[in-house]
Amino acid sequence: MRCASKSWNALLSQSSFVKSHLHHSIHNNTEILLVFTKDYFYFHCEPFIAHPNSRSPHLKLINFIKIPNNPPSQNIVIGSVDDLVCFSHRSDDYLVVNIWNPSLSTMLTLPSHSMHSNNYNDSMEIIFWFGYEPETKDYRVVMLNGIHQPPSSHQHHVIKEWRQVEVYNMKSGSWKLITQRFPSYVSRIHPQHEVCVDCYNGHLHWLCYIDEKMKAQKIVTFDLGAETFHETHLLDSILD
Repeated sequence: MRCASKSWNALLSQSSFVKSHLHHSIHNNTEILLVFTKDYFYFHCEPFIAHPNSRSPHLKLINFIKIPNNPPSQNIVIGSVDDLVCFSHRSDDYLVVNIWNPSLSTMLTLPSHSMHSNNYNDSMEIIFWFGYEPETKDYRVVMLNGIHQPPSSHQHHVIKEWRQVEVYNMKSGSWKLITQRFPSYVSRIHPQHEVCVDCYNGHLHWLCYIDEKMKAQKIVTFDLGAETFHETHLLDSILD
């Protein structure tokens, strides 16, 4: 089910959307910086501060961004690409994913993924990430699904098994399961994994722990085009 205007849905399905969008932003000097105060937010509580651009953080735009009609209550920010904000909210034990265009004040609700309320429980950890694939000019949402091992006396939320990865393609308007799984050696994704560069050159990044003691770390990269995972070792100077 899509909760957005027909015109925006049509615009998002066009391959020229990003090129025309970026061209318009550059030549019309319409860069707006949205700063979210927390990774979770309520639309009715002014969840962000709008600035005219990143070079003028001291200036604040009042009532510039229009809130979508009938927005969900508590939301969690997933990511932002090309002025589109991706966030999720819980509805009847189901995680609904939305993509919001603040410039047009329109919101797209993604169709149902595989993790419905009847097969989701507290032993699972679901992580979404938002990106853009430049070769196909398509926006993607990646869903990771991990199963926690029983909590021990020294550590909680350790993943014992990563299930199949699901990817949403905006052009097709649907989710699909991909062949490759998230690396099995990852015991947990760092809660501050957003320190990694977000969606650089068609790749998503996660800062991960690879041991149960949460000391050894690697960066796991997902190629949105090839739909494959790769790993990057951290420098000893960074680990120290």
